Amino acid sequence: MQPDAQLRMQVYQEGQRAFNSGAACPYTDWRAGTWAKGRAVAEKHHADLTREPETVPCGVCDTPTRMVGTKRCARCWELEARIKADPDLARQILESL
Repeated sequence: MQPDAQLRMQVYQEGQRAFNSGAACPYTDWRAGTWAKGRAVAEKHHADLTREPETVPCGVCDTPTRMVGTKRCARCWELEARIKADPDLARQILESL
């Protein structure tokens, strides 16, 4: 076997032994004909990465944000975190304005 073919075979075999299971990977095993599953998974992953992200309005300032869990835009989340960290200092700053 030529050196580059040997290297490709070693890389393939290492991929098949991923996570030390010793079993063939169901997404890449060309001998079993299951490589199409891997392609389908890759296409779905690509579609998920390239789709338009879901947005919600910020719970404080109504700016559209992709943070659907906290419902805070980056600016409001940062300000809220800093106020919670030291509310007395935040109160003093607001009173001085």
